[in-house]
Amino acid sequence: MLTLPRLELLAELVWTQLLHYLCTGNGYSINHVILWSDATVALGWISSDPNRWKNTVCNRVTEIQKYTNPTQWRHCPGLDNPADHHSRGLLCDQIQSLNI
Repeated sequence: MLTLPRLELLAELVWTQLLHYLCTGNGYSINHVILWSDATVALGWISSDPNRWKNTVCNRVTEIQKYTNPTQWRHCPGLDNPADHHSRGLLCDQIQSLNI
């Protein structure tokens, strides 16, 4: 069973793969992109040596680091993350009333 930090890391990996696909397809440099996450554990994994971790984390961090530099990743606190509102299942009228 995957824990929440591992699921967050998986989301970071999928985002990195999508970004790599879009950048290479459109001729953009992925090196100029800033990536944001509210998952501090996943950010800690990304910014460290992948060989410190067990296979699942190691493999995902290795691939993330293959396409991005750990210095490109930034922390966005959960309360300031507008994407969190949508992932928590808020209704449309609740989203409209948010002060974002």
